This record gives sequence, C-alpha cells and structure tokens, in this order.
Amino acid sequence: MKYGLQCAITSKIRLSQKQTSTWDEFEVELSPSAEGFLAEVIVIASGPDVGTCDAVLSTTGDAHTMAVNVQRNEALHAKLLGTLQTLESFFGLYGGLEYVHWNNVEAFFELDAGEGTRLTRLAVQVTPVLSDYDFAFSPPEIQWILAKARRCQAMTTTLSFYREGLNDVRQRRNISAFFNFYFVLEGLYGNGKTKNEQVKHCFRQSATLTDAIDSVISAGFQASMDGDEGIREWLKRIAKPCNAEGIIHLIVEARGNLHHYTGTNKSKGSSLMNERFQSLSQLALRIVQAILPVELDKIDPPV
Repeated sequence: MKYGLQCAITSKIRLSQKQTSTWDEFEVELSPSAEGFLAEVIVIASGPDVGTCDAVLSTTGDAHTMAVNVQRNEALHAKLLGTLQTLESFFGLYGGLEYVHWNNVEAFFELDAGEGTRLTRLAVQVTPVLSDYDFAFSPPEIQWILAKARRCQAMTTTLSFYREGLNDVRQRRNISAFFNFYFVLEGLYGNGKTKNEQVKHCFRQSATLTDAIDSVISAGFQASMDGDEGIREWLKRIAKPCNAEGIIHLIVEARGNLHHYTGTNKSKGSSLMNERFQSLSQLALRIVQAILPVELDKIDPPV
C-alpha cells in the first residue's frame, strides 16, 4: 500500500527527464513539463501504516458499483505535506521556483488489485474552500458595474486588498489572505489606529462591522478540518464569548500574533502553518463580504 501527495509546480527550473530520490522513508518524484521545466512533484510513502483503502467492485446486471472505504494516517499526511513545503522553500532559494499549486494538490492511495477489485489507484482532489463560479453578466449588468465603479473609485484600494485576499484563498495561503481581509477592515474602521486596544475600540464603534459579524455568527461557522483551528475552538481557548466583541478581539489579536515570527513559538504563524488558519481566513472573508456592499451603497446609494 502506498499513500502520496501530488501537485503541480510553476517554475523555470530546467529538468530534462523525470528524477526520483529518497527522502527519509519517502520517495520523491520530480517531473518536467513538455517544455522541459520542473512542473510536478510527488511524495510517496509505502508500508502497512500509510492508512487503509479498501475498494470492492460489485456488478448487478448492467449496473456497476464501487464501494470505497478510506482512512488516511493523519500524522503521515502532515509529514508528506511538510516535505512538499520544504521542497518548495529550497527550490525557491536555489532555483527561483515561483510557487506550488496548493489549490490543486491530489492525495492518492495505490493499492494491490485483489479479488473483485479493479481499482489500483484512488485519488482525492484537495480543493480550496472558496468556490468559484462562472459569471455571465448581461449588457445592462455590465453597464451597472461600470457605472458603480466610476462613482465609487475611492474604494479602489480597499477592493484591491479584497481581490488579493481572494487570490490568496484560491492558493490556500490562509495567513496572507487573512492579512489582506484585515487591511480592508482596518482601513474602513480602524481610524488610523495601530495599537491593538485602540483598533478594537474603533471596531466596536462601527455598527456596520458589528452587524456584519453578528450575521456571520448567525449563519454559523464551517467545520474545521485537518490541522485547522475552528473559530469556536479558538474563542474557547482564549476565553472569549462567541459574539461581536469576542470576534473583534480574536481577529485583532491574531493580526498582532501573526505579524511576528520568532522561530520558536508554535502559536505564531508562518507559511508552513497555513492549514491551521483556514477558518480564520474564511471568517475574515465572510465579514468583508458582508460589509463591502454596505460601504459601497453609502457612497452610491441604490436608486
């Protein structure tokens, strides 16, 4: 049984052919693109402790049914993920690697085909939380957007932080996403303050912000997964209530903690700890999405 992680890479690192190497107990495969650049990396673990994946194919008449039971080794998964992060960092230093496509990581099991089983590989696409949709605007809608943009040009910089935050979410850069969404909130409601207690006070004075937070709380929080820390768990850990004041305390203090990396304090953020801050970035995203239409309507009230 094997378990591995596979993801695409954007780079200008020349690679003429596939290369394999050992990494502790893992196997690493580096593959080139058709143009001859490093374009894919796979990290594979083998052995009885990689997890379980049982697949049984049953046939009834013309109907075929595949029953699959999967349970991965979470500690192993985290270690494989850490290996990918290390490869990204060192190829970035020595080869100018642009980025690993963290929004397109595939986890897979490779198993022996047993009796009644035709499946030899089961892959699970790890997709970002943000769901993108195709937008089909009618000509009048396009004109409405253009008119809104012209009348609300003062919000251009604020909206640019929101846009970059969305791009970060798509790439699973949760900490960077949180910072961009936080800058939206601080720019709109921070009144130029930078000290945590002063910012909290300003945030609490905004009815638009506190109403938005209340609406997010009422809608509920997503369940935390993998190494992520859920919002309710985070509030419980810091002994704050699940209300607007508690959320304001959480996001302002998180901003301060994430801004400083000491190398030893595990509670501080780094680019290798993005999974832990998924719920935090999603919380900030939802708050920003609630307040931006309100702020735009203040500048350009609907007819």
